[in-house]
Amino acid sequence: RFAVHSGARGQTPLAVLLLLFSTQAESRTWNIHADGTGDAPTIQAGLDSTAAGDVVLLSPGTFGWTAQGSLGPSMLSMRRDVTLRGATGPLSTTVDAEYQGRVILCVDAGNARIEGLTIIRGHSGFNNAGAGIRSQGDTQLAIANCIIRDNATGRLEGGGVSCDSPGTTIQDCQILDNHSGFDGGGGGIRIRGGTISNCFLRNNSASGGGGGGIQASAARIVDCWLEDNGVGGLSDPFLGIGPRGGGISLSGGSIEGCTF
Repeated sequence: RFAVHSGARGQTPLAVLLLLFSTQAESRTWNIHADGTGDAPTIQAGLDSTAAGDVVLLSPGTFGWTAQGSLGPSMLSMRRDVTLRGATGPLSTTVDAEYQGRVILCVDAGNARIEGLTIIRGHSGFNNAGAGIRSQGDTQLAIANCIIRDNATGRLEGGGVSCDSPGTTIQDCQILDNHSGFDGGGGGIRIRGGTISNCFLRNNSASGGGGGGIQASAARIVDCWLEDNGVGGLSDPFLGIGPRGGGISLSGGSIEGCTF
């Protein structure tokens, strides 16, 4: 609600109303279909066409790396303040990187949102983090109602998701069967700041570092279920380093209402 007074009491200037209505009218939904029809031939073409506030809506189906004509190192690059959403939820819409590269990269993407998708078979290569989703820079990413599974890094952290921004939220997601390489933790999720809530993490693993399910710092982890996650690798008792936190490795922050 707002009130802008100029001239007669309680009247809103026409210019302000026109600005508000024009801003709302500019937001657009881009419908993308797996067969190449719709408002753009590929997901990335749809994303590249967006403006802040737009939604890229994916119809049911599988959007694969090869069919989408993707080129590495990431299948998709998010745009600033844009939502990428599956039209009928994650059981119907899959984005599959076919282990050719990372699935989704978010760099300086502002208040971007990824919702209602299954994100699978990403591989970030040897020296890159975040095989399923990677978020960095000025990005306050929201991930909601997604299934993120079967993603792997070659060496670094965040097999399923790697987020560096403190404003990140991951909510109502299933994080399954992801793996981080020998020099990184967070097989399922690696997060710095932000909140993970009401998520189910199963069978994620890290070959080194900490946190088979989650590696986090200054984060809040709430009402999550962690099952059959683990870490491996060699320990050095003299240096005090080695695998730690099969479920969660947390530095700062809090864990509330979780089941291990």
